[in-house]
Amino acid sequence: MVERIGGALCRGVVIISMALLIGGEATAADPDATKEEKPSEATLQQLIKKLESQNQTLLQQQKRLAEQEKKLEEYKAALEQALTEHRLRLRQLEQQRGTGAAPVAASTSAAEDQRKKERAQRAEVVAQAKTEPGPDEPIGQPPETVNRPPEIAQITQYPGVLTPRGRFVLEPALQYAYSSNDRVALTGFAIVPAIAIGAIDIQSVNRDLFIASLTARYGLTDRLEVEAKVPYVYRQDSTTGRPLLQQSFNDSVFNSQASGIGDVEFTGRYQLNQGGPDSGFYVASLRVKTVTGKGPFDVPTTEPFPGIFVQSELPTGTGFYAVQPGITALFASDPAVFFGGASYIWNIKRHVSEAIGDYDPGDGVTVNFGMGLSLNERASFSIGYEHDIFFKDKQNGQYVLNAQTEHLGTLLIGYSYRLSKTTTFSLTVGVGVTDQAPDVQLTARLPVMF
Repeated sequence: MVERIGGALCRGVVIISMALLIGGEATAADPDATKEEKPSEATLQQLIKKLESQNQTLLQQQKRLAEQEKKLEEYKAALEQALTEHRLRLRQLEQQRGTGAAPVAASTSAAEDQRKKERAQRAEVVAQAKTEPGPDEPIGQPPETVNRPPEIAQITQYPGVLTPRGRFVLEPALQYAYSSNDRVALTGFAIVPAIAIGAIDIQSVNRDLFIASLTARYGLTDRLEVEAKVPYVYRQDSTTGRPLLQQSFNDSVFNSQASGIGDVEFTGRYQLNQGGPDSGFYVASLRVKTVTGKGPFDVPTTEPFPGIFVQSELPTGTGFYAVQPGITALFASDPAVFFGGASYIWNIKRHVSEAIGDYDPGDGVTVNFGMGLSLNERASFSIGYEHDIFFKDKQNGQYVLNAQTEHLGTLLIGYSYRLSKTTTFSLTVGVGVTDQAPDVQLTARLPVMF
């Protein structure tokens, strides 16, 4: 474009010069024509000035175009250098992940002696661009989070997200549970429905339970983790009773409490399938509970009221080893995550004493399901339901007298908030929907990843 403008300017100057020469010759040949040609000379002078002005303008535009072309070349060189470094980093990542890519040394120097090498590298990248994957095609291995279960607010004791390989999670937690139970017992017989002859016992038991625990999890692989949990238990029971049809005018209250280490637990979890956005995630688990806490047969009992026996010191554990296999399923349907799980609790019977003999506390089944909803990048909300069924106790192979199958149903609501990239706070509220379940449960967790 600049060459065309320069050529046109030169042609214009030549034409004006020829016109001046012709005008001079005509004036020399015919002196009388000088007066007539004066207006034409003025016009030519004006044209010359305009051409000179246009020439200056064109020179300025040419200078600006040259500057813009220079900047454009600089931008192009910078863009090509950034693209080269980006592709070199991608190829190095492929090499680190075991894709077999050849090692390439990234050059970031802007010195003059390195420009030739950078030009050669850019030429090589441009030549390979035709064969490398496009922006819509996968490069290297997929991110680890693609094949890991989605994160949701934890409302059950079974976390859905496994610990990444080589990472360590330390989770302090505090749980509070309150339950109350009223019992009316009649010993004797009734003559008519309105008249009862015998002894009537009315009891009200209120229980407060605090469990402070420290849980440690470690990711052996991206799909396998191990866990250890150490609880510390503090509990208090308040029993109120008044035997009717006896001389008694006031309620009698008996308080008992206990504190100490609970039953230590060890758990292993393994993700069974690869999973993905369009398929569910299945995580199998195996939990083993020890007997580090005091069991119900290890604490003394007393008789605060006639015929009423209560524990003067409360247990901090179950007193029986337990093995609990289970499975958890998660299915993501953006922005919600549906989850559910089932497990079987095998309480191992043991010989308690010569007076009691062999005692089997009965096995149990746990089922839970719910939905988690991600509110934003930091906060999530979950709601679910958990139902526990514990079968009848056995003593020396026979069902214990008056033993019943217990049902513990709990409605769970919880939320979590990510305080940082490695720390999350979660709070869960459980409301009992059956008589045997605690009236209310509050659980706060603060897992920290290292």
